[in-house]
Amino acid sequence: MPQNEYIEDAIKKHGRRFDHDERKRKREAREGHRLSKVAQKLTGFKAKLHNKKRHAEKIQMKKTIKMHDERNNKQKTGQEPVKEGAVPTYLLDRENQTRAKVLSNMIKQKRKEKAGKWDVPIPKVKGMDEAEVFRVVKSGKRKSKEWKRMITKATFVGEGFTRKPPKYERFIRPMALRYKKAHVTHPELGATFCLPILAVKKNPSSPMYTQLGVVTKGTVVEVNVSELGLVTQSGKVVWGKYAQVTNNPENDGCINASLDPTTPSADALAASAAVVSANPEAYSVWNHRKRIFAKDWPSLPDPDVNKIATSELKLIETLVRSHPKSYWLWSHRRWVLENMPNPDWARELKLCQMMLDMDPRNFHGWDYRRIILAKIGRPANLEELEYTTAKINQNFSNYSAWHYRSKLIPRISMTQLERDQIIQKDFETVRNAIYTEPADQSAWFYQQWLLGKSKPEMFILWAKVSVSADFRISFKACFSHPISDLIKAQSVKVFLDEKPMSFLLSKPRFSQASHLISGIIDDREGLRKSGESVGISVLFEREAIQSFIGAEAMIGKEWGFVSHVEVLAGKSFDAIVLDTTEGSNTFSGTDLRQQRSVWERELESVRELVELEPESKWPLMALVHIMNELGGKNDECIAVLERLRQVDPDRDKFYADYISDLIWKAHLPTFPESTYVFAPKSELYSRHKLTRIPSPHAFSPAAVKICIARQALTAVPSFPNVQELDLSDNMIEQIDDKAFVDMPMLEVLRLAGNPLRMSENSFVQVVKGAGPKLRKITVERNGGWDGGAASGLMSAGIVVEFC
Repeated sequence: MPQNEYIEDAIKKHGRRFDHDERKRKREAREGHRLSKVAQKLTGFKAKLHNKKRHAEKIQMKKTIKMHDERNNKQKTGQEPVKEGAVPTYLLDRENQTRAKVLSNMIKQKRKEKAGKWDVPIPKVKGMDEAEVFRVVKSGKRKSKEWKRMITKATFVGEGFTRKPPKYERFIRPMALRYKKAHVTHPELGATFCLPILAVKKNPSSPMYTQLGVVTKGTVVEVNVSELGLVTQSGKVVWGKYAQVTNNPENDGCINASLDPTTPSADALAASAAVVSANPEAYSVWNHRKRIFAKDWPSLPDPDVNKIATSELKLIETLVRSHPKSYWLWSHRRWVLENMPNPDWARELKLCQMMLDMDPRNFHGWDYRRIILAKIGRPANLEELEYTTAKINQNFSNYSAWHYRSKLIPRISMTQLERDQIIQKDFETVRNAIYTEPADQSAWFYQQWLLGKSKPEMFILWAKVSVSADFRISFKACFSHPISDLIKAQSVKVFLDEKPMSFLLSKPRFSQASHLISGIIDDREGLRKSGESVGISVLFEREAIQSFIGAEAMIGKEWGFVSHVEVLAGKSFDAIVLDTTEGSNTFSGTDLRQQRSVWERELESVRELVELEPESKWPLMALVHIMNELGGKNDECIAVLERLRQVDPDRDKFYADYISDLIWKAHLPTFPESTYVFAPKSELYSRHKLTRIPSPHAFSPAAVKICIARQALTAVPSFPNVQELDLSDNMIEQIDDKAFVDMPMLEVLRLAGNPLRMSENSFVQVVKGAGPKLRKITVERNGGWDGGAASGLMSAGIVVEFC
C-alpha cells in the first residue's frame, strides 16, 4: 500500500463522522476570523504583501460577481452586413442593443425629473460643519500625521463598496454606523415599512457628505419600494422612491424617513388594493380607500370619476365571488355607487339577481336588493312578493327570503282584506314547510312573525313617596318599560295639595334605572308644619308616553299617581302606591296580534306535529311559545320545557331559566306584606329551583324583608327597596361589583351555604361598595380565607358572620 493512503482507505471502508459536514462548515466559517486576526498582527513588509494580496482577491471577486449579474449597459450584439446603403454615423449606436431587466432609462429619467419638483417633509435643517461630522485620526509611526478622518455619523456605502487599503484610506466609515435599511413612513397609508436603501441622493449640509454617503437629519435617500406593490398610472411597477430622513440616526440607532407628502393617491390605492385582495375583511383599508376617493373625486371631471368608480366596482366583483358574505365588500360597493356621478342601478339589480340565483340564502344579497329597489324608486308590490314566494318554494330553509318577506308585506299598499288573505296563504306555506322540515328553524321564526306579538301594556308597577325627618319630600315610580331616558323634567308635573311645585328630577344609581323616575321637591318652605297630611300628585305628559309606545296613549283620569303622606317633625314617613291592574296607571298600546282562534288553530297543528316528531326541539319550542302567549297554561309549559331539557341538553340552562321565570311570575304576591318568603305552591313547582329572578326592580317596595333560600340562584338579585335579603343555600359563586349599588336600602344580607369562589380581597372590595346602610352580612367561610374579610369590613362598620 502506498504511503499516506491509509486515511482514504479508512474513509472508503467506514465512512466519515456523522458531524463531518457540520465541523467542516464551522471550520470554514472560522477561517475568515482567523485571517482577520493574522492581518491585524502583521506589521512591516509582511503586512504590505498581505494587503496587496487581499486587495487583488477582492477585485477578482467583484469581477466574478459582475460577470454573473445583468447590468443596465448597452452592448452591441454583433456586426451585420449593410443590406441597403450605408447607415448614418449618429444611428450606428442604436442598432442591436439589449436592455436590463431591472429598470428602463425612461423610469430613471422620470425619477430624476421628479426629484427637483417634490416638496420634502422637513424644508429646513441645521447645517453640520466638518468638526461635528469628522474626527481626526492620527497615523504614522509617531502618530504625527493627521490626514485621516473618522466619520461619526450614520453612513450608507452600497453593495459594491470595497474599502481601500488602510494605508491609503482617508475617510474611515465604521461598520457600526453603516446602515442598509430605513424605516420609511407612507404619508397616505399611515404605515411604516422597513425598506432597503438604494442610494444617498442629497445631504443638505455639504456635497462632500452626499458623496461619502453620510446620513443626517434632512438627508434625501432613495429606497426600494417594490415590495409595497406600487404602480404608476400606466401600470408599471414603481421600484425606487425618494424619502427624507426625519431623525438623528447616530443617536437613535436606526434611520427613520418619510416619503414625499405629495405622493400620488394611485400609490396608496395600489398598496391598499393588494391588502384587500389578500384579506377583504380589512375594513380599515376599505375606509382608507373611501377617504382617498372622497378627497380626489370632487376635483375630477365626471367621466374620470365614473372610470375610477367602475374599476373599483370590478375589483369588488372579483372579491365578492370568493367572499360573498363579507360585510365590508357590500358596504363599500354601496358607498361607491352612491357617490359616483352616474350609477347604473338597473345593472346592479341584475347582478344582485344573479348572485341570489347562485346563493339564494345570502342575506347580504337580499339586503342589497332592498337598497337597490329603494334607489330605483320601485315601491313594494305583489311582483316582489311573488319573487320571494318562488325563492321560498325552491328551499324552505331560506331564512333570508322569509325575513325579506316579513319586511315586504307591511310596506305593500293594499287593503286589510287582501293583506289577511296573503297572511292566511303564508300560514299554509309555513304549515307545509314545518311538516316537510320540522328541524329547520326558518319557517318556525316566520310563523312567530305571522302570529304577531302583542305590545304589552305599559303601566306603573309601583310608586313610592317619602318624607324625611328634615321635611324633604321625594318620589319614585317604577314603570313596566324603560322610560326614564324619554321623560325629561319638562314632561313631569308635581303638585303639593293642588299647588304646582318645583322639583329636581334625578336618575337613580341602579342598573334598572331606565324603568325608574325619581325626583326631590326642593321648595320646602311650605312643608315645615308638623302633623299635617299632604297630598302629592305626579303627572306625566301624554306626548312623552306616545313617543315611546307609538300609539294613542291614555293614562286614566289622573295621568300618574296620587299619594298622601304625614309630615311629622323629626320622623320619616313612606307612602306606597300599588296598582298593577288595568286602570288609572295603565298606558294602553296598539294590539296587532292575530285573533285567538288563529292562535288556537296553530296550537293544534303544532300539537299534531309534536306527536309525529317527539324528538324535534323546534315544535316543542313553538308549543311553549304559543301556550305562554295564550296564558293560563303554566303547568303545561313547564312540562314541555322538561321534555326540551332531555331532547336538547346543550341548552339545558336556557330551559332551566325559562322554567324559573314561569315559576317566579306564578308566585308574585298580589297583596305583598313587609316580609316575603318564597315557597312553591305545588309539587310541580317544587321539582324545580329558581335559577334567576327576572326583573327584580318590578318587585313590590312594600316587601322590605325577602327570603329566597334553598334555590339555585347563581347571582345576587337586586331589589331596589329591600332591607333584609336572605339568599342562603343557593349556588352563588361570585358577587357582581354592582349588585350592592342597586340596593341602597340593604341592611342585612345572608349568603350562608353558598359556595363562594371569589378571593377574600375581592369580597371585601365588593362589600365596601355597598350602600351606607349595610351593617351585617353572613357568608360561608371559604377555605382560602384567613379572616381578613371580617377585620377589613369591621373598619367600615359592617359585621361579617362566618358559618
